[in-house]
Amino acid sequence: MKNKTKGIDVSSVAPFFLFAIFAICVVSVLFTGAGLYRQQIQRDQNGYNERTVSQYITTRIRQGDKLNSFFIGDLQSKTPAESGNTFFYRESINGVDYYTCIYCCEGYLYELFTAADAELDPSAGERIAKLQSLSFSADGRILNVSIVHENGLDQRLSLCLRSLQEGLK
Repeated sequence: MKNKTKGIDVSSVAPFFLFAIFAICVVSVLFTGAGLYRQQIQRDQNGYNERTVSQYITTRIRQGDKLNSFFIGDLQSKTPAESGNTFFYRESINGVDYYTCIYCCEGYLYELFTAADAELDPSAGERIAKLQSLSFSADGRILNVSIVHENGLDQRLSLCLRSLQEGLK
């Protein structure tokens, strides 16, 4: 009589181990790729937001770059100053003066179009983009804009105002 011993045959276990190693490699490559893709998307989104905010502010200032049509100051006081948190663009429509104000409030960049004699409510403006802070300062004909984006990036813009001869008053 033959003596049969029961044991594990290595040739039957080897394919299982190879499959398990292959599955682990595939899953790790997928997770790594997904993480890199997520980082790339976040970086692109941050870059898009930064470019959009800076281009928006630059465009609005350039549109209002007419002699004696704008000033910087505080949103509540509406008085011109050397520096402030609001850019005011003045225009007259049918003999009535209006302001277009660009400012940051409650973590957002806002634009507000209102009558010049109206009381300004910061939350009444149109939300443009998320933003931590925004400030303006004048140095002769140069308007300096300091932007702190929602991700903490500090960006500075310097715009030469073409309509001014002696500087911002």
